[in-house]
Amino acid sequence: MRAKVAVALLLSAGILQADIEVAEGLLKAEAVGMAGLASEPSVMAAGVGVNGVYSRDYDESLRFGAGLSAAMPVVETDDEGFYGGAFLLGVEQTNDGKSGLFFSLNRLYVNYHKPGYDLMAGRFLFDSPLVSSSEGFRIAPDATEAIVATFGENDTRFVAGYLNAFSGPSSGSTGAGGTEKGSFVAMSDAGFGDANGSGGNAGIEDMGLLIGGVQHDASDLTAQGWLYVMPSVKTAVGKGGLQAFYGEGAFSFPVGVHAGTFSAQLLHMNFTDDFDGRSHTILGAQMQMQLNPEMSVEGALNLVSGDGAILEPWGPTPAFASGYEAAIAGLHKGFALRVGGTMALGDLGEQMRQANLTANIVYQSGDDIAWTEEGKKGNAFHLEGVLAALMSDRVSADFRALINGGDAEGVALLARAAYRF
Repeated sequence: MRAKVAVALLLSAGILQADIEVAEGLLKAEAVGMAGLASEPSVMAAGVGVNGVYSRDYDESLRFGAGLSAAMPVVETDDEGFYGGAFLLGVEQTNDGKSGLFFSLNRLYVNYHKPGYDLMAGRFLFDSPLVSSSEGFRIAPDATEAIVATFGENDTRFVAGYLNAFSGPSSGSTGAGGTEKGSFVAMSDAGFGDANGSGGNAGIEDMGLLIGGVQHDASDLTAQGWLYVMPSVKTAVGKGGLQAFYGEGAFSFPVGVHAGTFSAQLLHMNFTDDFDGRSHTILGAQMQMQLNPEMSVEGALNLVSGDGAILEPWGPTPAFASGYEAAIAGLHKGFALRVGGTMALGDLGEQMRQANLTANIVYQSGDDIAWTEEGKKGNAFHLEGVLAALMSDRVSADFRALINGGDAEGVALLARAAYRF
């Protein structure tokens, strides 16, 4: 098989972020610019967009919110492959493969909260291991239509809810739903639309996703466990459902005057009954070491096994060995290894409050439908470098939030090279 070398250069810029008091409420708005160059296939894309959310509190326990995202491509030479223009930029993509102005009312919610209790209902950004509001370099976040309750105080929280619909790229024609990007489609359409081999989402019965989770966060020990259940769904080839479990734990320990963290994870997804028949399991381990206040290094390993390639219906797989864009999606009976490090470049002056440089080397090996013929093994090296500079005072320790549309002004630049053989 011919070896392939692919390179990409991606730029994300939070041009302007502002909090504005309007009609006794708060408007949070941001303008975003994004550009990408890639080979294999050759593509150039650039776009601009805005995200805005207005919220208003009524007494101390009730909040209403509404928000929208709008984006449009400025330059777009091609729309094929993972770095294709519309999917890269998070703008609307129609069934004929062309992109244009994207507009989505992706936040419309009511939030009731009391000490130890929180209830969210409507359209909002929801994050858990298998359902995520972000997929890397995107202008617009992915939203979920759901009702979610959170209980607990102090170190332990319990989460339960019903997720009805999803508006991420998986809901567009780049994924399963066969509708325009930004449209809310049933969780079953986003998850199962292309997996039954019938083309698009034909024969898929609308069905939501039941979730339950527990999270524990102490000073030296963190853990979480999540259960996802989709009842039996009618498809063009029969009936099927989904059962998935995700567990993760991390233990911190002193390393001289600094700290280290060891983490382990388990993901098991099973498609039940007559549907598709696939299941897969991911085991992972990660070690992080803080060498000094400005530098940290980490290594991670994931083992993948199952009856089919990994699916990512509602966001990226939470795998330790994934990089920013070097995901393990598609791996089948293989492994992925990542070695990386982050260096804080310090205060760069009045405008640039902080900058971080991260580098990742990712090696993948296994039966991978993403770049090998079905049933054959393939290997790949990915080299990633990310430079993120934050310009606001609200500096997040995890600057990935900036890349994913966080609440801070700044720029992020990713350079990536992949060698597949």
